[in-house]
Amino acid sequence: MTHIMQQMTWPEVRDALQEVKLAIIPVGSHEQHGPHLAMSVDIAGAELFALKLAEKTHPLCLLTPPLNFGISIHHLPFPGTLTLQPETFERVLLDVAASLHAHGIRRILVVNGHGGNQHVLNTASVKMRQDLGVRMAYTLWPTVGGTGGKLSNLLKGRRIGHACVLETSMMMHLRPDLVRQDALAEGELQPPIYGDAATSGIDGFVYWNELTANGAFEGAPDATAEAGQIITDAALSKIAAFVTRFAEVEVDAAGVMPKVSG
Repeated sequence: MTHIMQQMTWPEVRDALQEVKLAIIPVGSHEQHGPHLAMSVDIAGAELFALKLAEKTHPLCLLTPPLNFGISIHHLPFPGTLTLQPETFERVLLDVAASLHAHGIRRILVVNGHGGNQHVLNTASVKMRQDLGVRMAYTLWPTVGGTGGKLSNLLKGRRIGHACVLETSMMMHLRPDLVRQDALAEGELQPPIYGDAATSGIDGFVYWNELTANGAFEGAPDATAEAGQIITDAALSKIAAFVTRFAEVEVDAAGVMPKVSG
């Protein structure tokens, strides 16, 4: 039986901890995804993928409840978007990690469905190892499966970004109920705010409606469930292989840095 915390009693968790090597935490966001995807797709996709991953790697993983809200400040101009501040998102994640640490978990894999969370996941991974002795890895899972020749043909060279052909295909496979098939839209892309600066290694904060008027990038009308399955299967294979290696990685004593030898 897959170790899914939301469906377990405390004695069942206690017993599972005898064989579990790491916890999986799904994280995502609640934000606009153009006119054709529901606001919950980032966390809905991450939660379903995390479940598949826990099933595939059983009994190594304990699947935690999802963190439904993420860092979506850049999407606030679109009605319905809900966001945490970066420090709030990080604090919640660290608190969950501390709870898992109290139960003996020393490895965490964050399955992330939202690109806006990535930079804070990086800093959280530093604090977890330094302060708790917990090794945290994290993955923006759709990008792991979104490469390769066959998939490139299916995506037809479209620009990947948000509510795009990749993300729409992924949801057609995982949660077709969250896709508005009668509203599939191309992105209404805006001229670059900083001109050529973005191609010169210079970046800055922008609101999403400054990039695309309808909140989407390219290619949603070309999306297919077939491409979504390829994305999911490829990511599952690669990340499951990582989990089996990660489960054997040594863990630190809390707050103790590894010593330099030689």
